[in-house]
Amino acid sequence: SQGRKQNITWNTNGDAMVFIEFSPDKGITWQKINSTAINVNTKTIEWTTPEYSSSNCLMRIIDSETGYEVDRSDAVFSIMPAFAQIIRPSSADPVYTGGKSDFIRWSAQGLDKVRFEFSPDAGTTWTSVSSTVNSNEISSGWMLPKVTTKTAQIRMIDTENGREIAKTGFFKILTGNFTFKSPAAKEKLLAKKDTRVRWTSSDVSEFDM
Repeated sequence: SQGRKQNITWNTNGDAMVFIEFSPDKGITWQKINSTAINVNTKTIEWTTPEYSSSNCLMRIIDSETGYEVDRSDAVFSIMPAFAQIIRPSSADPVYTGGKSDFIRWSAQGLDKVRFEFSPDAGTTWTSVSSTVNSNEISSGWMLPKVTTKTAQIRMIDTENGREIAKTGFFKILTGNFTFKSPAAKEKLLAKKDTRVRWTSSDVSEFDM
């Protein structure tokens, strides 16, 4: 996947100092991935994959003194973008209740560890709502914040590089309880006469009637 740390390993022996080179186009062009030569007996080097897609990638080892190719990949490999989709919550879901527990569900490929963040205001502010989880777990519990909003969102963050991988559309959260006490069911009211409307509520600061 793009932008991720990978260990490049090889079996070549000797005492040569070498450079490791990468080709995105089946060997037409090459780029060094280490600026300082390393001993070939190191047999491994960490590399962050580049930010483009290719299915014709190769790696090779170059002798730093002679420029000769010592070894190269047995076959081409691919670099593709990581992909993820958050399935729940979604814009099509019924209104969620603030303060209740629920689940975030997703599908993903090309990812290792992820975490989730919540925004009540269409992405203006974000707060963490999960610990770090394996992307292949596809589900994680969370507690809905006690907010009332029509523009809630959840996003997935790749913990390796801090990038946003997926984000939901807007979904709704309603927090608080509100119950009318009067007028009551079957109560008869007189026309053109003042009457009181009474209610009980919790976690509701404002409302329209």
